[in-house]
Amino acid sequence: MNKKKRSVRIVKTPPGPASKAIHEIESRLMSHSISHLYEISPIHVERARGSLVEDVDKNVYLDFSSGVVVTSTGHCHPKVVEAIKDQAEKVIFSYIWGVPARSRLLEKLVGVSPRGMDKVLLLSTGSEANEAAIKLSKAYTKRAGIVSFYGGYHGLTLAVASAAGSFSPKKLHYPALAPGYVQMPYPYCYRCDFGQEYPNCGVMCLDYIKNVMKRYESTGHLAGILVEPIQGPNACIVPPDEFLPELRSMADEYGCLLMVDEVQTFPGRTGKMFAVEHVKVKPDILVVAKGMASGLPMSAVISTSKIMNIPEWGWGSASSTYGGGPIPCAAALATLEAVIEEKMVENAAKIGHHMRKRLLEMMGEHEIIGSVNGKGLLIGVELVKDRKTKEPDSQSGIEVIRRAFKKGLILLYSGLYSTHVVKITPPLNITMEEANEGLDILDDAIREAEPRK
Repeated sequence: MNKKKRSVRIVKTPPGPASKAIHEIESRLMSHSISHLYEISPIHVERARGSLVEDVDKNVYLDFSSGVVVTSTGHCHPKVVEAIKDQAEKVIFSYIWGVPARSRLLEKLVGVSPRGMDKVLLLSTGSEANEAAIKLSKAYTKRAGIVSFYGGYHGLTLAVASAAGSFSPKKLHYPALAPGYVQMPYPYCYRCDFGQEYPNCGVMCLDYIKNVMKRYESTGHLAGILVEPIQGPNACIVPPDEFLPELRSMADEYGCLLMVDEVQTFPGRTGKMFAVEHVKVKPDILVVAKGMASGLPMSAVISTSKIMNIPEWGWGSASSTYGGGPIPCAAALATLEAVIEEKMVENAAKIGHHMRKRLLEMMGEHEIIGSVNGKGLLIGVELVKDRKTKEPDSQSGIEVIRRAFKKGLILLYSGLYSTHVVKITPPLNITMEEANEGLDILDDAIREAEPRK
């Protein structure tokens, strides 16, 4: 148990009276289509700094969610706040008018991207950017088919919902989805679709994908492969090192584009600026969003001049009213500068390694923990009813998050089976002391929620 000074301060059992009053209004007037987490951990924020969030009842929480994998530099990083204030005093909206913040951001993005990826489309959300990537792949190849993966998540708009490889409410209730999408098995080694164990399996799922791709390509319709380097919205699944390089080879063989969705992994969340750097793969298209502007709406499609300069991708082919706006650009530029200057990528690798080590130690104390997944500060703790059967324990996932919230720790859930994975995604500049304090709270919450044998 960590005995150092605590950052968390709970003065009124959450949710306190002021939070309840706000919650009553919002629950009555706001669409209930938003996340279930709104009911599990109903926090109503007064202010936030770094990894700490203070609610309207003066309770102070540790944020292990980064909002929703968004506040990469922590809440209200001084450099980001100053950049936003400075830009807001000059110009707020520009659309097609150039502004210094945008040109500098473009240079910075190209500078940190894989060599040769020298063209950028700035947009507002991950859904929007993934949609644009799909459109670009179709325009470039003059084909229509898209391969995506079970457990994948790329947003909620129509095309990317069609690419989603899950049967959650995000997809299930919309039968008239876009045509031309084929889902493949993602290497979820803890729950192998083929009943195998890595590495003795010979990565059987790749053989399956190759065979299906060969039949699919025979139709001449394959435009692109859309994949996450780590399935963050599923269970923070890290595929075997062979996976992405083999997809790269397949894309080259069949003349389609490899699109990598780094919405949850950029900038630096996995201990590398881009997660593809871990396996030295260069995609044709990179999609980034969420954490790139520390909380402001900003996304980008990054590709090459060869791909983006085609006539079919000319004026008006892809743009957005708010995409590349002055204030989000200023925030994104300040975010990337802070991430680099303050060595947050290295911190994510260091703290993430420590947290995984502690979580693996916790497995020895808690039978409910079936697996610890992830890389860097993108971590998923799978809860199971039985380690042998690996039956997901979704109810305990909710209970752990609820109990942790009451104790002052904000968490997310994820998982192909809805809520059985406790997701840990703190800001990239979290301290070792904060990480340990949060893990102590999580340990207690699991102990209390774990079914008694």
